[in-house]
Amino acid sequence: MIAVYAAGPREVPDPMVYFPFWYAPVSRRDPGKKKYDGIGFRNILHTEVEPEDSIASMQPKHAFEWPPCSKRIIGLDTSVVTCADTRTRVMMKVEAFDLAEKGDSIPYFRREMSILHKVRPKPGIRVSQILNEFTSEQIEGIYPALSPIMVQALCEELELMGYLDIKRGRVSVTIKGEAKLKNFKKNLTAQEERALNI
Repeated sequence: MIAVYAAGPREVPDPMVYFPFWYAPVSRRDPGKKKYDGIGFRNILHTEVEPEDSIASMQPKHAFEWPPCSKRIIGLDTSVVTCADTRTRVMMKVEAFDLAEKGDSIPYFRREMSILHKVRPKPGIRVSQILNEFTSEQIEGIYPALSPIMVQALCEELELMGYLDIKRGRVSVTIKGEAKLKNFKKNLTAQEERALNI
């Protein structure tokens, strides 16, 4: 199941490479930021190198760096889940049906909705230009901090679930994406709307 959560319908040798989490900077709890990301994290953009014998040093190479690595290489399919109990022989085929928008996925989901909000009035904008639609504070002041690789990762998820249409590097919000964004906005508090500038 974790492979489908990470990669959706993509089949790759290691689906963990698709977690946007790896390309976000280190964060700390900050309740004052909850109105932005839905949970309350603050980006820590400048971190010290961990000693080689620390637990933090065991994370995948290039994970949580800022600015992030520019290629999807961190953590380099199977959509079939098999029960190891030979008496049952249970085998399930699983598939992604929507974006993860609960628990620790809330900040990434909110970033995806912000991308839909920015792209909607500019159909045909290039994926590479989406980051320019955000202010410096919106880029680095909200968890997860945005970067070209983070925008790429989030746009891929939006496209896979049918919320964005990407052709030759140009992006448009689909009808399904319009409905998702409308529903998202409907459930925001006034404070969250102001904080996210949506």
